[in-house]
Order: sequence, then C-alpha cells, then structure tokens
Amino acid sequence: MERIAFHIATVLGLGDKLPAPGTTAGSLPAIVGWWMAMIFLPTASARLAATLVGSVVVLAVGVWASQTESDRRGKGDPG
Repeated sequence: MERIAFHIATVLGLGDKLPAPGTTAGSLPAIVGWWMAMIFLPTASARLAATLVGSVVVLAVGVWASQTESDRRGKGDPG
C-alpha cells in the first residue's frame, strides 16, 4: 500500500521533481479529470453530483496517501 500511496501523493513521482509540486503536479490532474467529467456528463445535476462525489473521494484518498507518504519519509509536510 505504501507504493500506491507514493504514486498518488506525488502524482507518479512528478511532485518530487517540480519546484511547486502541490500547485503543478497536484492540481493539473484534478482539473483535467473534472473537465473530462463535465464534457461527458449530460445534465447539470449529474455534473454537480460528480463534482461533489469526486471532491470527497479525491480529498479522502489524497489525505490518506499524503499521510502515508509523510510517515514513510519520516517528516511532515514542508508547506
């Protein structure tokens, strides 16, 4: 599970390579995923539901992954 957490927390390792990893590596995939959902969902209520559910899921998985990776590295979030 630590390997999965690493890949999620660092967006496949990209977050370790960039100067502002949370801004660039973290936000871009979320925006692209949301944008794709908005294109393919037919109604406003489906888009709203996807946005709400997606936000909760991404938040929960992201918190778990970042905490697991932080524990593995033995240091807290630098930001």
